[in-house]
Amino acid sequence: MTSLPIGFTDPPRDYSLTPFWFWNDDLDADEIRRQIDDFHDHGVYAFVIHPRVGLPRSLSFMSESLLEYMRIAVEYAEACGMWVILYDEGMYPSGAAGGLVVAADPAYACRGLVKVPWDDERVALDSTHQLITTFEQGDRLFAIIDQPIDSWIRGLHYLDHDAPREPGGECRFDPDQIVGPPITAEHHPPAADLLNPDAVAAFIRIVYDGYAHALGDYFGSTIRAIFTDEPMVLGRGNSYCARPGNRESLEHVHRWFGRDITHELPLLWQDTPVAQQFAEQYDRAIKARLEKTYYQPLHDWCQAHGVNLTGHPHHPDDLGLEQYFHWPGQDVIWHEIKPGPSATRGRPSTQAKVAASAKAHHNRSRNANEYMGAYGHKVSIEQLDWITHWLLVRGCDLLIPHAFFYSIRGPRIDECPPQLGPHGKFWENFKPYADACRRLCWLNGTGQPIVRVAVLALSDRCPFDVAEALFERQIDFHYLAVDLLANAVVDEQGISINGFQYEAVILDDLYDLGESIELDERLHRLVAAGRMITWKPAPRDRSVSLGHVCEDSKQLASTLRQLGLSDVVCDPIAPGLRVRHVEIKRDGSNHAGHWYMIWNESQSALDTKLMLSATGDFMVIDPRTLDARDFDPHQPICFLPGQMKLLYTSGDSWR
Repeated sequence: MTSLPIGFTDPPRDYSLTPFWFWNDDLDADEIRRQIDDFHDHGVYAFVIHPRVGLPRSLSFMSESLLEYMRIAVEYAEACGMWVILYDEGMYPSGAAGGLVVAADPAYACRGLVKVPWDDERVALDSTHQLITTFEQGDRLFAIIDQPIDSWIRGLHYLDHDAPREPGGECRFDPDQIVGPPITAEHHPPAADLLNPDAVAAFIRIVYDGYAHALGDYFGSTIRAIFTDEPMVLGRGNSYCARPGNRESLEHVHRWFGRDITHELPLLWQDTPVAQQFAEQYDRAIKARLEKTYYQPLHDWCQAHGVNLTGHPHHPDDLGLEQYFHWPGQDVIWHEIKPGPSATRGRPSTQAKVAASAKAHHNRSRNANEYMGAYGHKVSIEQLDWITHWLLVRGCDLLIPHAFFYSIRGPRIDECPPQLGPHGKFWENFKPYADACRRLCWLNGTGQPIVRVAVLALSDRCPFDVAEALFERQIDFHYLAVDLLANAVVDEQGISINGFQYEAVILDDLYDLGESIELDERLHRLVAAGRMITWKPAPRDRSVSLGHVCEDSKQLASTLRQLGLSDVVCDPIAPGLRVRHVEIKRDGSNHAGHWYMIWNESQSALDTKLMLSATGDFMVIDPRTLDARDFDPHQPICFLPGQMKLLYTSGDSWR
């Protein structure tokens, strides 16, 4: 038996778990250092300093006292050989600086478009309430007003700092429990207008420049990144049924549409197929504006200051917005992903592949996933493992557990549990889990994924139906945004972009994609070469079906085999098995070769033979225990429910 590669058994700390560390109570320098030591002893060598509800008002966001505690944590992390990510908000969503943006200028408060009866005596136009248009609906006249909408973000402070835990609080996040006890009252700072460049400039000045002044000497070394968290154009708690936009941003929306859409705006409050299609286009136009007012400025600031922008956008398949992150990211929260249909169906099911695809196509060094937020106190180690493996096998290489709590005093224990760190029930045996995560993140981060299939996607909509079929046949893929075709080489061999060569391209949901693909005549070269596949076209889409038409996973797998694109074939078929194949090039180390990350996503045991494209002598490895043995590809291999195994060969050839 070949010995285990050294690079795998103890990879660099760059690939450590990097948990949210909720700073949620009175802070103490010695306690901060003690907790960092505890992280280190349990195999956690990085963390995100996350100011969180429960801080006293004396430790307000971006205050000198809070920044001083951050400096203590960063200095001690450096002394321990650890690294840090800063969080850019006082709770979430990002962009308000804990209310400091609106405090700097009330004109920076969140605005939206509101539909009101024009004859309502409460309607009063002034400098803050501006008429956009009027329209008739039935026998009544309505107006659309650009106005403040009084939305907010979650704040850092309980109204009663020493509030006791609510009775029955432990049930609040039970997935079977729809209604729980009342939430302890929190301060709710006003949300900012993220479509206003001046408001975002104030946010950057307060937070990003504030961090640079206080901690900039650690940027690029101990401080590796700044995390921005699901910026929301309308903030939270919008009671006006507002739609995103304001007078200034509408000018950009008109240009995006190529026409003045003022008289179409009433469609935003209607529920018809035409209105839904218009609303989807309108949302894309707003996101295009948000790119320029929010994401681009944050990206440019971080790049200029030698630190990475990470975090995640508001929606799980916002593929286009990921281009502005140096470390693209996403967020698994609220039981949106769990064993069963949600693992492969629905928009949240795309998110891990969205972040990994953005890393691949934008030449990024890492891709991140926040995970486990609001999964509840009853989470088991098996559930934690399952979600972790769900992310890893889809390409995540920076895992951000949600969360380690500084304090669980009073109601803090019930704030978006579980506690996965020192207060959690897994802590005593956490290090083997942390070590295994570091090894698997290292594989994803340093290995070149063997991905030869692309699924075309829109900037804010990634197909999941064909993705499910690919997963079930162990065929890895990336989502390729149609917008990126302009930067790609498209010829008879496929699509080449940023070192990836896609030899088959799949179209799904032609109703949304049809107009975009027709604009790129180069794709017809792929049709002529037999490299284009249309997945389950609906009757309305038959006229624009391109290339091979596949109606089910069997037909899809057969077509890809004919193209020589089957990397792993299971006999018998194993729809629950997920595979990620990476190659590590030879660089003088002894960990070069081919690695297969193979995971049983299902809740049943699987027993199958694996026909692999890589050749050589294989080992099968348990990433947690490092138990390793020779593997004979001609013999069946068994996977228990939720079990992950690695196959490794030092050979450097594959078919």
